[in-house]
Amino acid sequence: MPSVPKRLNALIIAYYFPPDGAIGGVRPYQFARHFPEFGVDPWILTVEPEHAEQPDAAFQPRGVPERHLLRTPVETTFRDRVLELWRRGKRANGAEAPASPAAGAPAQASPRRLRQAREWVLSWLAYTDPMIGWYRPALREAEEALRRVRFDVLVSTSPPRVTALVARELSRRHRVPWVMDVRDPWQLKSWEAQGASSIVAHHKERLFSQCVDTAQLIVHNTERLRQDTCALKPDAAQKTYCVPNGFEPEWTNGSDSRQRVFNVGYYGNIMGRRSCTAFLDGLRYWLDERGWRTPRVAVRFVGTGFENAVEAIAARELQQIVSVHPPVPRTEVRHLIDDDFVLLSFANEQPLQVPGKTYDYLATGRRILAVTEHDGATADVLGPVEGCTVAEQPHEVASALETFYRDFEHGASPRVERSALLADANYEHRAEQFAGLLHSIVGEQMASA
Repeated sequence: MPSVPKRLNALIIAYYFPPDGAIGGVRPYQFARHFPEFGVDPWILTVEPEHAEQPDAAFQPRGVPERHLLRTPVETTFRDRVLELWRRGKRANGAEAPASPAAGAPAQASPRRLRQAREWVLSWLAYTDPMIGWYRPALREAEEALRRVRFDVLVSTSPPRVTALVARELSRRHRVPWVMDVRDPWQLKSWEAQGASSIVAHHKERLFSQCVDTAQLIVHNTERLRQDTCALKPDAAQKTYCVPNGFEPEWTNGSDSRQRVFNVGYYGNIMGRRSCTAFLDGLRYWLDERGWRTPRVAVRFVGTGFENAVEAIAARELQQIVSVHPPVPRTEVRHLIDDDFVLLSFANEQPLQVPGKTYDYLATGRRILAVTEHDGATADVLGPVEGCTVAEQPHEVASALETFYRDFEHGASPRVERSALLADANYEHRAEQFAGLLHSIVGEQMASA
């Protein structure tokens, strides 16, 4: 008779967790929601709701017992105090006119040097982690939990890096195996602000290397990120795995009704080096090429990080077509997408990552235009999929828009059939994969004891 794996108690250390609507909270929540189906009982160590990056009252951790939620405050850090003083000073001096440059001096030299100096200071203030104020409260709460519950495995999910630092210390103290889930690179030079300290960048790489050495397993959400870690740490290749993100079943329940306007929607945050510039240039080019045949089209950006986009939209005379809106709850996003024929994804200069909403986008069945490099993780996922186009340059954006608009004009359904692709991409299946890794590492630990 085959042996039945024992049920495991897992402590998941996740800074982002519902009711935080930040995309980083979706993966740990969906794993915690489905783990019990696969022999893993999760407890979640996270922050109090008032520390949520994107509070979303409608996004609650349903399916996770309240007694398994271990929430803590976050301490104020030196970085927090410095940034608050800086903001106060900025508000106090906001009405003052900038001093005129001295005669003969380069007009932009001083502001550029100041920006670079500011980024250098900010990079030091952000090390080891901007959220390091959670480290001590999280450790205290975890120690209390470890006195009540015998945990078989620790799971950290980063960013932020502080989750891994907490897990590493708990694993050292209590000899509990640690699985380090890494959703994004800890150090990506192309995303560093100009002027950021190269010494800090080196420290981040060294810290990541130390954590990889300590963790029993490393899990990434893209194959390219897994390969990058294996190239950095060849000795860790045998313990480094990939479990991609998935989609929530609710995203498949959208409407198939056609709209009279060709609607294009983006929902999320513009961060790092992500940019909507290539899309706006391509949109302008497409409209100009069509001339008098200009279609009825509406584009909406819903989210954060579009401060510079407003000026770019105006510069291309797209104000009547492109609108910018603040972020909305995840449940509302699903309803807004019902009006869209095409969904946008911006993944510029992130070759190792796939935006967290990508699988949700796929689940809606909508056509997807991904503005990203052809040689990257997002292109790996979307490139082969029916109804998805990867565009790196404005002329590629224009070509994709023309193709999608012709589908719209000829009465095509807004939904593209993807049931075969989605069969293995739901979070239930991803949780089964991850739970299998947890069982394997605990089994190995018990065998060697």
